[in-house]
Amino acid sequence: MVDLKRLFFTSGLLLLALGLAGCGAEPTPTPTVAPTATPLPTPTSTATPLPTPTPTPTPTPTATPTPVPTPTPTPTATPTPSPTPTPQLEVILPQVRGSVVKVVSGKVQISGVVLSDPASHVLTSSLALGVGPIVTIETESGQRFSGWIVGRDDDRDLALVRVTGANLPGVKLGDSTRLSPRDEVLATGYPLEGAGRLVAAAAVVTAERQEVTSGMRFIQLDLPPRAGTSGGPVFNRKGELMGMTVEPGFVQKLGIALSPAYYALVSGFIEASIGRLKGGVIMLAPAARPEPTPDSSAPPPFPLILQGSVTVGGVAAGAGTRIYARLLHAKLGDLWLETQVLEQSLYRLTISTTSQAYVDAPIEFYSDGVKSSQTSQFTLPEDPTRGNIVRLDLSFG
Repeated sequence: MVDLKRLFFTSGLLLLALGLAGCGAEPTPTPTVAPTATPLPTPTSTATPLPTPTPTPTPTPTATPTPVPTPTPTPTATPTPSPTPTPQLEVILPQVRGSVVKVVSGKVQISGVVLSDPASHVLTSSLALGVGPIVTIETESGQRFSGWIVGRDDDRDLALVRVTGANLPGVKLGDSTRLSPRDEVLATGYPLEGAGRLVAAAAVVTAERQEVTSGMRFIQLDLPPRAGTSGGPVFNRKGELMGMTVEPGFVQKLGIALSPAYYALVSGFIEASIGRLKGGVIMLAPAARPEPTPDSSAPPPFPLILQGSVTVGGVAAGAGTRIYARLLHAKLGDLWLETQVLEQSLYRLTISTTSQAYVDAPIEFYSDGVKSSQTSQFTLPEDPTRGNIVRLDLSFG
């Protein structure tokens, strides 16, 4: 305790002496006290209190009403259009049967078809016909009309006949290029074994054949050939003429078929030939003229030569006009001979036969279907040494 009091006392005296000394001396400049940097307080990280989330009340679920389903309308079935039924081939027969006819030449009967263009003309097979230009056209009902062959081409087995005094329904030519194997057609005609009745048969095209040189095109049908149906028409389902039946041996001779079959010449080739036939082309096969059996008991009669001038409709006939002579015989059959007018409207016709039975037979003359009013007779010459030449001028119309 004593030491502390002594210490405080000594310190006070010292301080007093210092103060007195300062009063008598020059003032000592007070040193500028450098400011003491105030220490920056170390920031105390204050924790930011996180707000307590207010819980979102869970809403009471509202019951969603179940929608009543709209009834789906029953779809109306779209009616499928019924395809137009393909007509049966036999159905077309009523519309074409009036155009299918018989063609009678002497003792031969075949078939034919009436065309719409040219009207009142019958198309038929030529090879079965005789050389005579006159034929008989007979309908299914039994009507008979006279027919004149205006054109004939035996190389194509085609003949065109003009019918006199008839107004028969005709058929149109169809497009034969549309025909192909497996197509169905209707073949018609008057077979000889059919007792004169019209026969129609559905057939299938089994093959096509073509003759290169002439361009003739044929279709083969799955039918057996039948006598009497040559010239008969073959129709499609529209009733159009697609072909004409030809003689069974005709296609064989062309080298197309190996055996007889049912062949039809197609309408395309027929159409291309109609113009020539209408124009009067006459092309006879070498064997087309029938010859009666020679009479062994007597030599053939001496030929008769007829010659003279020709007028047609009162006008001198032009060169190339065809003149036909018909030598009639009821039992042996008629013989036909043909010639053409020469220059200056003159003609010359030789009539000969191998049978004496034709002696004294009458002779008729025709040109383009017109019969001449002049006739003659197949007579023997009074003097064979002078020949048997008779002058006879002919007029037609």
